[in-house]
Amino acid sequence: MHIIVLLLALIGHVLGIVPTQEESEQIIEKFTRVREKVSPAASNMNHLTYSKEMEKRAKSWLSYCLYQLPSPSRHPEFATTGMLLQSTFKLNQGFRGVDVFAKESKNYNYVDNSCKGSCSRYKQIVWAASTEVGCAKAKCHDRKSSRPIYYMACVFNNADNYLEERPYEKGVSCSQCPQGVACLRNQCAAKMGQNTTASFAVL
Repeated sequence: MHIIVLLLALIGHVLGIVPTQEESEQIIEKFTRVREKVSPAASNMNHLTYSKEMEKRAKSWLSYCLYQLPSPSRHPEFATTGMLLQSTFKLNQGFRGVDVFAKESKNYNYVDNSCKGSCSRYKQIVWAASTEVGCAKAKCHDRKSSRPIYYMACVFNNADNYLEERPYEKGVSCSQCPQGVACLRNQCAAKMGQNTTASFAVL
């Protein structure tokens, strides 16, 4: 069994795909748009930055070609992270799966913290405590059809895969940001210098 897992890891490592600089910027922009437009507004929403470390973990997990979330007890490196997963048979799908995840917002009710249908991936995207995200893809083989299949994963820090609480605190945007950080697009931005046309307001 260990040999099989090792072989899968080696195969996935060879076929692992990480975003280009342009794609990583697009990923952050898409997540930022979702997080800045939450309803009701968030008082403690952090602004995400792209992380090579989170990307490395996403690529590492996909090397197993398993379409399931990692168990923190078996994989402690994922103990304080949350993950989004998507599969596609299309090579040119790129990293556009973020748009699919965001559509789950219509299924989430903040008032009673309930989901009408699937909304766990949306909650992962708008989990306020997260400050970093990194994504990767891997070419695997679908066992049912024997066709090549592509798995995409995005890993967030300061999260988990079983988000039972509300993803953020409602209130005036940035009103709960730590003193001295910037407010960027309704989010707490610890680092200044992101490539954006938006202006910062230092709190």
